Formats: sequence, structure tokens, C-alpha cells
Amino acid sequence: TTVRWENEGENIAEYGDKNNKNYQGLSNINMHSGEGVVFRNFGSTFTGKLRPSDSIFDKSVYQISLNIDVSNRCLLGYLNSNLYRSIIQGINPSLNFNPSDAGAVPFKLSFDNSNEIESLVEKCIQSRKQQFETYESAREFDGSCFPDLSQIGDLVYEFLYKEEKYEANIAVLHSKLDEYIYKEYDVPERKRDDLNNTLSSNYIQFPYITSENNVDPLSSTSFDSDIPSRTIDMDEYDELVESISSNSNKGIAELSEYLEISPYSVVALRYEHDLYTDDEREKIAARLLSYYLGCIMGRWNLDGCTSESDGILVFDDQFDTYVERRIRECIKLTFDDPYESETRIEEMLGRDPIVWLRNRFFRYHHCKEYRRRGQRIPIYWHLESDEGAFSCFVYYHMMDSDTLPKLRGQYIDKKLDTLQNRLEAIESELETADGGHARDLRSEKEEIQANIDDITEFRNRVDALIEEGFEPDFGAGIWDNIQKVDEHDLLAVPLDKL
Repeated sequence: TTVRWENEGENIAEYGDKNNKNYQGLSNINMHSGEGVVFRNFGSTFTGKLRPSDSIFDKSVYQISLNIDVSNRCLLGYLNSNLYRSIIQGINPSLNFNPSDAGAVPFKLSFDNSNEIESLVEKCIQSRKQQFETYESAREFDGSCFPDLSQIGDLVYEFLYKEEKYEANIAVLHSKLDEYIYKEYDVPERKRDDLNNTLSSNYIQFPYITSENNVDPLSSTSFDSDIPSRTIDMDEYDELVESISSNSNKGIAELSEYLEISPYSVVALRYEHDLYTDDEREKIAARLLSYYLGCIMGRWNLDGCTSESDGILVFDDQFDTYVERRIRECIKLTFDDPYESETRIEEMLGRDPIVWLRNRFFRYHHCKEYRRRGQRIPIYWHLESDEGAFSCFVYYHMMDSDTLPKLRGQYIDKKLDTLQNRLEAIESELETADGGHARDLRSEKEEIQANIDDITEFRNRVDALIEEGFEPDFGAGIWDNIQKVDEHDLLAVPLDKL
């Protein structure tokens, strides 16, 4: 969320004072200078996070400030350790965390291994950022991960494999951090084992896997040299691959613990043996198509792709802004072999990409990717008539007071004119037609009349919203705006069904 912050947030503070609202963090503006360490007041696990210097926090987040000379990264290493989490769970076993809970946990005045802890925390932060760079709704995403593709197979490597590798990195790094925190607080070995068994496993202890025939899924990739390795025979190796395949519902860390092998081996074996599920492949292809929509709408950049100035994209080949035409342009700009790539994308989605965009994108992908605190906040609004005779995407951030009148005049009315002209032509042809040709014309006439009725009803609902003076209020947020559109039954899928 972008916040107006001129004069150190003066306008927000004045609004709060005027309306009797207390905005968390504005009571002490100095807290927002530089980086900070924060935690949310709700969660299954207490988690400390680094607040960047260019951000503030809301009422569901608390910032931790220390009066001792300990770095933010050392603090983060301790807050996210098994030791700290076990103590705070003992103090407060609920899902709600308060500042008093965080402050009640003992804290060392200095750390003997501060450099090592800081280095590991920084690696965790970078791995998480690299992971987020591929998620469109994350602040780290800029679309740069997609233009590097040339072969459709790169999708699996650049997304599934790399994201899982970052996840493995984080699991191993956390285990290393735990070891340093245990040393700092002189935690006995037996207690360490108890904490690792009840909270997060010690993933350092699980070995890399190689086979006796030198089948080494890690041979082309550099991983942590501190982790032991183990060579197994081919029968055991094949059983391991089968176990990973049959437990695809488990995450990387969970599989590592279950099979007692390094999370890096889990990642590498899944990639080398192509053990990804159909759902995982669909999600990756979905993210590619979502990126393409963003390029077409002007949200992201793809060399050679021109954006739609009005933020409207339609499922109708009568218009230049035809979804299929524009998506295929993007595929040609991305891949060396666009035809083979489109076929592979279709295989990953389980259906034609344009059919998938129309039937599944908004409800099953986009609204799940763009959500916050239970609210759906989609930016590509899928508007559609009841029977689907007219269907389009409207880009929220490009909307203004002219968007709906443009939609009505330049798209809906033009479509109705085309259908009406064809209807009149059919009626003229029927005067001389007979036999099978006449039957075909009558059938087409019924279909066109049904489409005219469907689009006319949709146009009337658009008119009602225009007459109400609808204009997006960006200050109110996406949710408030899309609710007004939903009240007029314009969305392809109503909000209560998302």
C-alpha cells in the first residue's frame, strides 16, 4: 500500500486527531527512521520481520526497540529461533501476541557470535526477497524474471525449482541460526534436541543424497558444504524418488524431515525427476499469463508490447483489444518457439489459455493472489454479462470517470450494432432461403437475438452504475470500489462466491 507521507505523515496524524482515530506508530515518528524490527499481533508462530526504511506499520504490527547496542539482525536471529519461540509460547500459548509478551523474554546484552548471526540473518532475508521477486503481488516483484525466458521449460526452472531452492536455503540457515543461539544461551544438548523435535528440525543434520552410480542431482549446483553427504544404492535411490513423488502434498521442509534427507536433495530430486504436480504447473503458467495481462495493461514492461491506453481488454475478435491476439503477441515476444510454447502452456493449464483466462483466472488465481486480511483486492476486474455474450477485463489502476462510458460506447454499443446488423442481414436472407440453409439461418438468428438480449441487460446495469456517478475512489481502496461494481451484478463471479 502506498502512503502519503509528506511532512512526516502530518496529514495522516491530523486526520486521526480530527476523527478520534489513533494510528499505530504515528505517536512517535522517529520510530520510522531507518530500518526496524517488527512482529504481528496474530499468527500461528511468533515471527520477527525487518521493516525497511521506506515503510511504516499499521495497528496490527508492533515495533521492537532496544536500549542496548545489539543490531537489528542479531535481534531478528533471536526472535525467530526455536529458543525464543518456545519461551514466548510458554508465556502466551495463544495466537495473539502483545508487546508485553515479547518484552518478557530474557535478552542478552551482547552476543559472542554477532557477526555470524548477522551474516546468516542477512542470507535469510536475501533468500526470502529472491523468492518474493517471482510473486506478482509482492513488493519485490517487477516482472524482470519473465523476460529472461526463452524456452517454455525455463518456467519450471526459474520458478518451481528456484523458489524451492530458496525455501531450502531458509530452512538450513534457520537451523544454523538455532545452533548459534543455543550456544549463546548455553542450552544443553538434550534441550536442543527437544526444541528441534517440537518446533523446527535441525536440517543441517540431514545429508545430501548421491547414488552409487554417481547419479548426483546436486552435481550442477553449489549448495552448503557444511551438510554431510550419503551415498545410497540404486534401489534405495529409486525408492526415495518414489517416496517424494507419492508425498507431493508435503512441503520441502516437511519432506526433508519425513525422509531424513537434506531439503536441498528434496529440491534437486523433484527437479531432476520432474516430480511437480499438475496444480503446481498450472499455477506457474497462471503467473505467466497474469504477467502478460500486466504488460498489456501497462503495469509491467515487456519489450515490444504496447499497453492498452484505456485499460480494457475484451474476449471478442471484433476489437483490437482482443485477449487472444494480445496474449499471443506476448508469447511471441518471450519465447524462441511461440507455437510449441503455447502448446506447453495449454498442457500446464489443462485447457486452452484463453478459455482458462475466461473461466478460471479471475476466480481461482487472481483473487487468491491479490488478497489482504481476508479481503479480495483484484486489480484486473473481470466483467461479464449473465450468459457471457460480452466479457472483458478492466484494469483498476487505469480506471477513471470515463472508463465505464468508454466501455459502454466503444465496446458494448459497437458489439450490439454488429449483432443488430447481422440480425437484419439474416432476416433479409430468410426471405429467399429454404431447406437446410433456412434452418441454419433461423438457428443463428435465435443465437444472435439471445446475445443481443444478454448484452442489452448488461449494458443497462452498466448505465445504472454510470448514472450513480461511479468513479473509482482510490483513497478508499480496491475492496470498497469493487463492491459497488458487484452490487450492479457486473462481475463475472460475484464477490460472495470468491
